[in-house]
Parts: sequence; structure tokens; C-alpha cells
Amino acid sequence: MSTAPGGRKDPDVATLDWGRERRRFARVDLLADLQGHVVTLDDAVVVRQISDGGATIETTAPLSPHVDHDFRLGVDGRSAIVHARVRHSRVRIVGDTVAYVAGIEFLDPDEEARAIIGAILQRAAAGR
Repeated sequence: MSTAPGGRKDPDVATLDWGRERRRFARVDLLADLQGHVVTLDDAVVVRQISDGGATIETTAPLSPHVDHDFRLGVDGRSAIVHARVRHSRVRIVGDTVAYVAGIEFLDPDEEARAIIGAILQRAAAGR
């Protein structure tokens, strides 16, 4: 609630709690580049962060928010396709290099995809 004129609490106006974590799953920063692939666009991606529920990826092509894509993720010679929705996207420019950073949410990953995501998280936790 916010304060209305006269110091009253206004129940119709919501205030945002910017200090609260919005993610359901904690993201893990990957120390080494993890290559992935946007299957629906046939484009490579670099996975920067990952969690059980999603990832932060970097690609050379923009990904529109709220659009679903299939991504191939791999580790230790194994790979799986995970269906995900782009939740947000932004452009990153460093010198002459343009990259697009997107936050994706995994949508009902199957057992094989969950195993790959788990292996990536274990590898990151071990610092490899």
C-alpha cells in the first residue's frame, strides 16, 4: 500500500518490493563458457548463468520476449533439447561487438533435459 493525501494508506495502489528475489531458483554463474544452440533459429548461444528453472544466454540474434524456443544444451558429451520461453531480452554493445542477452525460463523439461541441467549445475558447483 502507498500513502494517499492526508497520510492515509491507499489500498488501491501497490508498491513494489525491489529487495525481494523474483526468481524461484537461484542462478549459478558459469566460470567457463557453455555453448548451447537455439534449435528453432539454428544459432549458437553462450550460457552465462543457469538454474533448475532457466538460464541467462547470450546470442548474436535478438530473441523476442514471450516467444518459445527449443534450446540444445550439452555437457560431458551428452546433450538434450529443452523447451523455454524468453522472459526478457536486452542488447549489449562492447566496442564494435553487438550481442543480445536474454533470460529464458525452462518449460516442463523432460527427464533427459533435467539430467543435463543437473550435470551442468554440479559441474559449476565443483568449479570446473
